[in-house]
Amino acid sequence: MKRIKHRDLTHYFLEDHRRLPRAYVASCKRFFKEIEQREGIKFAGKFKPEAGAPSAKLQAPSALKKTQ
Repeated sequence: MKRIKHRDLTHYFLEDHRRLPRAYVASCKRFFKEIEQREGIKFAGKFKPEAGAPSAKLQAPSALKKTQ
C-alpha cells in the first residue's frame, strides 16, 4: 500500500482495518475519541459506508409506517 498522508481519513473508511498500518488506525481512533470528548458526539465502533450510516434526515411521509 502506498504511503498514507497525515490527517487523511479516507483509507480508514474505505479499507479493511486489518490491511492498514496499526499506527494509522490507532491515530484515527485517537482522533475520533478526541472529537467525542470535545463535541459530545458518539461514534459507534468502525464506521463503514456500506454498513448503512445513520442519518439525521427525516423520512419521507410515504416511507413511514402508518398505524391505525
